[in-house]
Amino acid sequence: ELSYEQALARLEQIVYQLEHGEGTLDDALNKFKEGMALSQHCATRLATAEQAIQKVVETAGRISLEPFKTKEA
Repeated sequence: ELSYEQALARLEQIVYQLEHGEGTLDDALNKFKEGMALSQHCATRLATAEQAIQKVVETAGRISLEPFKTKEA
């Protein structure tokens, strides 16, 4: 399975190729499909990472974990 960084690098490559009109229409459609799948993969990896991040909170000498909250949440 691709890492986030590998998927993002491939996605950037596809975007560049599509922006510069490289290849045929069929090539472009296939690259678009691949790009959409890579985009979803990256979004899923980011969501998983966000859920894994927890904030350590110390209250009255006890340490507890709280879910990580973004500005958007």
